[in-house]
Amino acid sequence: MSYWGSGNSVGNRHLDILGHYVLFCASAGNDNNGHDNKWPACHEPVLAVGAHQADGHKADFSNFQDYVRLSAPGVEIRTTDMVGYTSNGHYKGHADPIEHPWEHVYANGTSYSSPIVAAIACIVLDTEPSFTPAQLKQRLIDSSQPLPYPMEWANCGEIGRVDAYSAITWGAQ
Repeated sequence: MSYWGSGNSVGNRHLDILGHYVLFCASAGNDNNGHDNKWPACHEPVLAVGAHQADGHKADFSNFQDYVRLSAPGVEIRTTDMVGYTSNGHYKGHADPIEHPWEHVYANGTSYSSPIVAAIACIVLDTEPSFTPAQLKQRLIDSSQPLPYPMEWANCGEIGRVDAYSAITWGAQ
């Protein structure tokens, strides 16, 4: 999930009900904010995901509230984008977008971090098909690695860098 808004009782009830069946991974937001809650990331069944750089530093845009439990890469993520527009509206493609409609661009945001965590969750669920969403969420959190610059995530409390290998092999002999 990579959208934000303000929660309401209907939206929260839907997440509460669906959270028994589905693990929601949501973007923490891109305001470099440690105080304002971003819905749906702040709602309890949801796993909120922040963004870090390749060197482990917090991405300068990533929100860092206390409900953000995991961080994943979110800076200079190579992705496809129709007609080659970057997230800030700059055209990076060929002169004729009709001939080259799909371009690869480098993008930043927690919207790129949360799908990385969701993909890892899918692989873990494939190895542990009986996991409930709560167990899956806990596995991802428990198997995360410490962030190298924890002071940058001051408001987060316990937050870790997602670790695919550890999440998949956790507890294996």
